[in-house]
Amino acid sequence: MKNRLLFILVALLAVSGFAETQGTLVDKRDGKKYKTVKIGDQTWMAENLNYEVQDSYCYNDDESNCKKHGRLYSWKAALYACPVGWHLPGNIDFKTLYESAGGKQVAGKKLKNKEGWNNNGNGTDDFGFSALSAGAKDNSGRYIVEGYLTLFWGSMEKDCDKAFGLLLNFGADSVNLESGSKDFRWSVRCIKDETVVPATEVTVDSVTDSRDGQTYKTLKIGTQTWMAKNLNYKADSSFCYDKEESNCAKYGRFYKWDDALRACPSGWHLPSKAEFETLIGSVGDKQFAGRYLKSKEGWSYSGNGTDAFGFSVLPAGIRGHSGNYGYEGDYAFFWSSVENNSSNAYYMSLSCFGLNASLGDTGKNIALTVRCVKD
Repeated sequence: MKNRLLFILVALLAVSGFAETQGTLVDKRDGKKYKTVKIGDQTWMAENLNYEVQDSYCYNDDESNCKKHGRLYSWKAALYACPVGWHLPGNIDFKTLYESAGGKQVAGKKLKNKEGWNNNGNGTDDFGFSALSAGAKDNSGRYIVEGYLTLFWGSMEKDCDKAFGLLLNFGADSVNLESGSKDFRWSVRCIKDETVVPATEVTVDSVTDSRDGQTYKTLKIGTQTWMAKNLNYKADSSFCYDKEESNCAKYGRFYKWDDALRACPSGWHLPSKAEFETLIGSVGDKQFAGRYLKSKEGWSYSGNGTDAFGFSVLPAGIRGHSGNYGYEGDYAFFWSSVENNSSNAYYMSLSCFGLNASLGDTGKNIALTVRCVKD
């Protein structure tokens, strides 16, 4: 009898503890209410997002499926679909989730709903995450795999055409990070912002380029001091976007790599790849650095940032090797001083299509913008 009472007490405490992790979110944009659940240190929506934006759909174009499963979003639509205070999860968020749910090999079963999955593929829903088998819409417009799969978009790009998401499968207890075409329509589970920005000290100052008298705002972010505006020094081989002088005033000038190496004023230099990595680390990490570094306006597809540190990256685009200009509004690219090989050098890029900052390499005869860092 004593053991039975102890068992009941433990069970009640477990239920009570589980209940304390539950909550409710009201999306102020449309008044919809969502259950939320805290798993480990993360707070997740416990239902799929059902906020209507362009390029979002109900499974089989049936409104009742939106009420049941939430909407299916293209990746671009998903990026900015979450309400204020919440965001589309990154790969690190997903990994933290499945580690908190027992690890990759068993998390699928523990996160899946107790009903609705085909062929006895239901889960145990140990945490109240209640993942439903919502299916997807492929890039030819077909609705597919309801009852068999659910895929949640993440914020991280794999490349220009694909992005990552979390896959749960009727036939497996595991979860997997998968990549798919950005034109697929998948479900969205938003995760709560834990902090607005990392606690990094910022000091604002200015510097005047003695060569032409131009003054630039500067920022000390962590241990580094950066120009807070793109360099606009008129070197012999430098360019204004679309050959418009007004664009130089807006975006700074574009430089081929050899010219970029020598473009910064005395006491400043073209940043190395490692210095860009330090900057990214100082404002958070690759997953969300783009959000914090991008300007609050000017980016396409509602891809503006929070400009949390005043770094104010604008989507200046690129000048191609043949002299053509492109990607204004979509991308920003900054040269680094480090070569990848005799033909290519590294850059840091930010995109309207993602929240991250990434490092890549391209041909030295491409013209990119420059942010100088203090010696």
